[in-house]
Amino acid sequence: MNFRSGPFLPLFVLWLFVLFDTPLPVNAQPRRPFVVQDPPKSPREQLQTFHLPEGFKIELVASEPQIINPINLNFDARGSLYVSQSIEYPIPAPADRPGRDKLLRLVDTNNDGVPDRVETFAEQLNIPIGVTPVPGGVLGYTVPKLFFFDESGNDRTRRHERFGDFGFNDTHGMVSSLTWWIDGWVYGCHGFVNTSEISGSDGNPITMMSGNTYCLRPDGSRIEHYSHGQVNPFGLTIDPWGNVFTSDCHTRPATMLLPRAHYPRSPGDGLGHGPELMQHSHGSTGIAGIVYYEAEHFPEAYRGSLFIGNPITGRINLDRLKKQGSTYTAIQQDDFLTCDDLWFRPVDLQPGPDGALYIADMYNGIIGHYEVPLSHPKRDRKHGRIWRISYDDGNNASSPKQTPADLTKATADELIHLLADGNLVRRTHATHQLVERVGVACAETIRALLSADSAETQRAHGLWVLQRLGQLTAADWYAGITDKSPLVRLHAVKVLAEATEWDERAIAAILARLDDSEAFVVRAAVEALAKHPIKESVTPLLSLLAMTDAADSCLVHSARITLRDTLREVERFDHWQQVFSDSPEHLMRLADVAVGIPSPAAAEFLWSRFSQDQYPLDRRADVLRHIVRNIDADTLPDVLALADTYTDRDPHVQIGVASAVLQGAQERGIKVPPSIRDWGERIVRKMLASDQAAQIQQGISHASQMRLSGLSKELLRLSDRSTPFPQARISAILALQTVSPAETPSLFFTIVSDEKDLPGLRQLAAEKLANMKVPEIRTRILKTLPTESHSIAVGFARGLIIDAAGAGALLDLVEQGKVSPQILQDGKVQRLLPVSGLTDAKLRRDRLTSDLPSLDARMQQLLRQRLVGWGTATPDVMRGAEVFRKNCSACHRIANQGEKVGPELDGVGQRGIERLLEDVLDPNRAVDKNFRATIVVTNAGQVFIGLAMGQQGQVLMLVDQTGKVQRIPVGEIEERKLINGSAMPSNFGETLKDSDLFDLMNYLLSHRVKPQ
Repeated sequence: MNFRSGPFLPLFVLWLFVLFDTPLPVNAQPRRPFVVQDPPKSPREQLQTFHLPEGFKIELVASEPQIINPINLNFDARGSLYVSQSIEYPIPAPADRPGRDKLLRLVDTNNDGVPDRVETFAEQLNIPIGVTPVPGGVLGYTVPKLFFFDESGNDRTRRHERFGDFGFNDTHGMVSSLTWWIDGWVYGCHGFVNTSEISGSDGNPITMMSGNTYCLRPDGSRIEHYSHGQVNPFGLTIDPWGNVFTSDCHTRPATMLLPRAHYPRSPGDGLGHGPELMQHSHGSTGIAGIVYYEAEHFPEAYRGSLFIGNPITGRINLDRLKKQGSTYTAIQQDDFLTCDDLWFRPVDLQPGPDGALYIADMYNGIIGHYEVPLSHPKRDRKHGRIWRISYDDGNNASSPKQTPADLTKATADELIHLLADGNLVRRTHATHQLVERVGVACAETIRALLSADSAETQRAHGLWVLQRLGQLTAADWYAGITDKSPLVRLHAVKVLAEATEWDERAIAAILARLDDSEAFVVRAAVEALAKHPIKESVTPLLSLLAMTDAADSCLVHSARITLRDTLREVERFDHWQQVFSDSPEHLMRLADVAVGIPSPAAAEFLWSRFSQDQYPLDRRADVLRHIVRNIDADTLPDVLALADTYTDRDPHVQIGVASAVLQGAQERGIKVPPSIRDWGERIVRKMLASDQAAQIQQGISHASQMRLSGLSKELLRLSDRSTPFPQARISAILALQTVSPAETPSLFFTIVSDEKDLPGLRQLAAEKLANMKVPEIRTRILKTLPTESHSIAVGFARGLIIDAAGAGALLDLVEQGKVSPQILQDGKVQRLLPVSGLTDAKLRRDRLTSDLPSLDARMQQLLRQRLVGWGTATPDVMRGAEVFRKNCSACHRIANQGEKVGPELDGVGQRGIERLLEDVLDPNRAVDKNFRATIVVTNAGQVFIGLAMGQQGQVLMLVDQTGKVQRIPVGEIEERKLINGSAMPSNFGETLKDSDLFDLMNYLLSHRVKPQ
């Protein structure tokens, strides 16, 4: 916590995230409103508002009333375009009536490659999103299931369930972007907040929480995790090398996913997060739809690039991919398409078999899921458009001739010829047709391609045809894996990875590819080894890590994942320690990945090296925490006896080790010997006695996290209003709650009664007191509550409503006329009262406040006052930067500085002063479900409110309102509940003086363009 010359400033100051952020393109334009006031335009009128590079043109494919609110697009082999559309979105249809949504099919009737007739394929659906044609029909999602819609006979709406129920708590992040790839798997996205526990008919279960990707078999036989830990991936595309890219609403607009990797919204796997593709954000976190363009129709400068839909800015962003080894970096380009019509919402993009780019335009005056109420009457349910972008070089190139357009009528020879087509869409459909329709009859012709002077794409796709038909021989894959073309070698490796078992020749061939001249092939071999963990790969993987340039971060991370997975399957750490006894570098690499293996064997290996002091200082704490949490019980006492061996080390090293031991013990669910706690107290006591503010802050943090009860006197000293370190005061006060709960009531009552103390701190102390479910304290509070000021009364009210007894007592006082009903209009009270456990709480509150001016009206008055003040203020950007650094950077990142606990704020200045003031002064107006606050009540009566970040062993990680991570043992939790509100304090307008607020606003407004 921080103090400036004014009132108390909460560290968790800016919880500004909204799912669909405001526009910040390279060539910036004024921000767009969340509710568009302009009336909708006709398709003809809208057509005049688009802007494209020279030579490109856009034309309408379909529009309302035939198309309404399109979401996902996908083509089949006939050239027909499937569209999921929803008028139910964003609120699912109730259980007592069928959904009103449909899957539509746009059919090409004149064989020019462009769909021109709309027909209903399936109806009575409920927010359908993901859709992809597969053999015999279509896979499509409708709340809450993924169905196979059988096309046979006349019953086109006959549904066959696949995999079980998927979560739909949040309707803008469900099953989406289904993509059937040449390997026979369908790849897809799982979104935002939702939890899905599903399995294929083989019984293999997976659990997905929030943003994940997966791959599944179209027949429902199996589903597997692909990656973990994005926010809301929506949009998926695959390049010719098999690299999978997704667009996402928050982690980054685009990510090239590594199999089995974890990304920033995951608690992690011990290896850190997968590499980022880009650092910029295209001016919006509302990203939806992505295309890797691989066709000859667009000019060469646009091929091999990413096109990304941006429904908030009404643009299609463009990124050029720069390759370094097996790692891409996305280089931001000028936007490919802009539109002056504020209703334009490109929610999905798909490349067409004709080489054109197709756009699903939801065409809606409202697109945001949280900024605007889901039930807002202006959410449109009447419009929708499909657009087509083509390139015209003056030679009628806008409608390139396809031979044939309908691949379901193509002969085997024509399909084999199409494997050399420059359009990846056509090649992919031709591959599927050869497998699903032609079958084994084409095997010998395909096999002949592998040794002939054929196109490399024919050989690459041909390998998959043979593999999927069960016709692949050892000679076939060996021809592919030794091919002169890197593309063919890569797909041969991937084909071999799909095999159930490898013989010695296959193992040797894959290991040989670790020395391939093409880094993509090397990474493919690494990923293949992860599917077939063998002891023979350990030494080559270690050598690969030693030789790989760190700039090829994707290869490095993939190799670490594979090495970790291999060691987990063949745990012979004693063997490897002996083999590499003369190679400390290799042993260090083994240790690096062993931290990701939660097993006694891995912990024993780490401990054997830790006890020999073989870890760098910056890794020692992480390694020791892992050891304490996982090592065999017989060895644990030796680990816990570290105090005597570290007493002469640097204090920072000592406290790191002591803290790691305590954290590991918490995660394991055990208590540590008093000697470790005493050791920690000795070190931290010296830190608290320092004359350096930073040292004191660190000491307070350690005291709190380690629960060092012997330091209560030192913390009480720092908690006094006369302390020479006011910036550490609030941290010390809050730490006392954990370190010495018995000391806090007296301290808090003193603060509450001191009229000279900071108003915000007095209110917080009142809330903390009322949180305590101690009868004597509650009785004292209820006795004094009628005579308290409004600010203190609100603080007491916020604390009382944590449970039914407190809420009931508070409402009794209001009903008796002893306390003003205005305290029931406080934003936090409004959010917590319905979850207090008191059954009639909301009814009583509504009755008591029915004659009062609304909270919204009061908030609007506050916002108007601040806007008027802004008009005459002279804010300073540099002072605002300091306000942000001290008070916000613990939870938010801007310009790649700060933490990612809360949303990133790059480009937030485009929101404008009015919206920024709304977000800060009224943070509960639009709360993203992924950032809703959690209340935790412990058995001892302590209350924590913050953002739950996941669980490590037996410890819940909760980021509280100070921006600190609270480690709460699961065994001490009495109650845990999610609330409809932000984790950010809602009394910012009361506690922050205007000059600091305006300085902060000026700093945020200066960030109008996101970093490149």
